[in-house]
Amino acid sequence: MSRRRFLPLLLVLLVYGCSGAAVDDVPPTDGVAAPDAPGSPAEEPVPPEDEPGVDAPSGDAPMEPLPRLVADWEQPFDLGLPNGWMVGGCTGDAPLLCFFDGTRQVGFLELGRYPLPEHYDGDAAGYLAHQADDFLVSMREDRAAGCPNLTFDPTPPIDVIVGGQPGVRAGFRLVDADGTEVERHVVYWTVHDGEHVTVTAPAYADRGCIEPMGEFSPADLGLVTLFVDQLVADTPLPPSDSAD
Repeated sequence: MSRRRFLPLLLVLLVYGCSGAAVDDVPPTDGVAAPDAPGSPAEEPVPPEDEPGVDAPSGDAPMEPLPRLVADWEQPFDLGLPNGWMVGGCTGDAPLLCFFDGTRQVGFLELGRYPLPEHYDGDAAGYLAHQADDFLVSMREDRAAGCPNLTFDPTPPIDVIVGGQPGVRAGFRLVDADGTEVERHVVYWTVHDGEHVTVTAPAYADRGCIEPMGEFSPADLGLVTLFVDQLVADTPLPPSDSAD
C-alpha cells in the first residue's frame, strides 16, 4: 500500500481507536526573551511570526472579511476565489473539490464519510477532539518510520465550522534539514447525519518523500489556507447514504 493512500485508511482506523509513538517535533518557541544583562541596551520587541502560508495585512489595516464561499460536493459548479483561482467539481474515488489556476489544477479537497463507532456516546466535541489528537499521534509515528530525515511539525486542533456544523481542524507539516516545507496536511472533522465526516487538504512538494499526484504543493496550499477554511465552513455536506 502506498504511503499516499495510508491517510484515508488511517482516518477510518482512527474512528475505532489507535495508539501512537513519539518522534522529534519542531522545538516550540515561547516568544519570551532572556533578561538583559545590567547596563545593556534594551532590545526592540520581536513581533510574533504569522502562521506559515498565511499573509497578514500590512500595517495596521484590518483584514477585510472573506465573502461566503459555497461549493457543491455532488453537482458540477464553478466558484471564483478572491485570489483569482477557481474551484470546481472533479472526478475521483471520493467526492472532491478541485482548485485551478487557469487551466492548471493546483490541488483538491477530499471528503470522507465513515460510520460512527459503537462506543460513540453523543459527545461530538469530545469525540472529535480525541480523533484529532489520535490522528496527529499516528501520523507522527507513520512519518517517523517512512520519512525519518524530516521533522514533524504538528498544528494543534482548534474548533472550526465544517459544512455548517461544529467541527475541529488539525494538521501537520514535514520540514527538511534546511527548513523547507515538503509536506502539509490540513484535516477537518465533524459529525453529520450520524456519520464521522472528514475533509482533507493534502500537499506534497516535489522534493519530499512522497511523490505528488494532483495534490497541492505546500506553497500553493499556503496561498489559499484562509479560503479553504471559509469554503469548508460554508459548503453544505451531502446527506449520508443512510439518510436517503
